[in-house]
This record gives sequence, structure tokens and C-alpha cells, in this order.
Amino acid sequence: MKYVRILTNLENVPYFVFYLFIKRAAKTDRQFQTIKPIFESYLANKGIIANLTYYNTHQDRVRFITNQLEMDIPILDVGCGEFIYYKRMMNLGFTNKYYAIDSDIQFGRMGIFVAQKYNADNLHFYTSLIDFKSTEKINILLTEVIEHNSIDEAKKLITHLLDFNFNQFIISTPNDDFNKFYFDDDAMRHDDHHFELTHIEFKNLIEECVKSHNNYEVNFHQIGDTLNGIQPTQAVIIKKSK
Repeated sequence: MKYVRILTNLENVPYFVFYLFIKRAAKTDRQFQTIKPIFESYLANKGIIANLTYYNTHQDRVRFITNQLEMDIPILDVGCGEFIYYKRMMNLGFTNKYYAIDSDIQFGRMGIFVAQKYNADNLHFYTSLIDFKSTEKINILLTEVIEHNSIDEAKKLITHLLDFNFNQFIISTPNDDFNKFYFDDDAMRHDDHHFELTHIEFKNLIEECVKSHNNYEVNFHQIGDTLNGIQPTQAVIIKKSK
């Protein structure tokens, strides 16, 4: 509380300082609930209506997405990286097949040890989507992937995955509308991002990809801290219409 008082006695503290303080200093949800209204009041006095969360942006995204997934449907994770979603699902009791795709072969070696940790044989790793041959109904994850491609490559990838036999197709990407709370210029969040989309641009991209398919339900979401109604991560959940 001493450091909270110091922070809030300063003028023009950026939102990201409060974000880092919460994520690094608040060790329990109880501590977070104590400082949350203080920081939100400070931001409100600066013209920012905030609803801060306990978890960091990455954790908020992982928790939101895994909470959408059924336990009895296999998962196809495109751009799986370090198996963050696999670990979370396994910790929740997932036992079905998990197909992981990543072009970096090192993740394949990592996957062997990750699966061994859970004493599981349900993780199937591929370095190319071309190698995935299953036709069973799956849930598809394409999280924080499209921005690492050109916009045309991203469209082709989404359109290709829309032809799969899926129950849910979940896409997430940074929300460029939120970047003004991070930066004073037009910088992107990571150097390897080819683009970052506003909510309208993301909505237009998804609608363009699904326009030739009239049997989909499309629902857009935002995830993470809320500042003036804007959140750092945006997602879409696409379902086959019944």
C-alpha cells in the first residue's frame, strides 16, 4: 500500500505502469481487489474509465479461450508454440486428441517432454498443416498467429481452415485500438508483427473470409483490461450453424 500511495501521488502515471505493478506486485487476488479501485479511480480522474483484471494479457487470453472449449472434442492448435493451450487443457482434465502445428521443429522435441509430464499420448505434433489428415470434428485454435503473416497470407490461412470439419474456430489477435494506451506513436507490440488490426479492420477481415460460407455463426469478443470500452485482445468464435 505504501507503493500504491507513492504511485497515485504522482502526476500522469501511464496505464502500463499500473498494469505492470498489478502483475508483478499483487501476489493474491485479495491484494489485487484492494488496489484495483484505487488505480481505477486514479485513471478515471485522467479521463480513462477502467476495469482492470488480475491476470496479465496473455493469461486472460488463455483462460478465456480454454473456457470456450469442450472436453470431448479434439483440438487443432495452429501455431502452437510452447503448448500453452495444451498445458492448460491438460490441467483441466482434457484427454482427447490434441493436434499441434508449428513450423519450428524445436517445439516438436519440446512436445515430447510436455506430454511425458502428463503421462499422456494424446499430443500429435506436425511442422506443417499439410500433414494434418484427420477429418474428425475438431475445435480449431488460431491464436496470436495471423499478425505474424502478411494480410494476404492471413486471409488464405483463415479461409483454408474454414473448410475443415470444425465445431468451433477461435481466432485471436492484438487490438490496435488499444495500442494508444501503450504507445505515443503508431508502433506495434512486437517487432515480428506484420500488421495489427483495429476492431473494425478485424471484423472486416473475418467477414471477408466467411462471406462465401452462409452456414456460420460469428461472434466477436474482447479480452483483458478494459479502458474506455477497449480491450487489448480481440477474438472471434466461428461456429457451424445448426
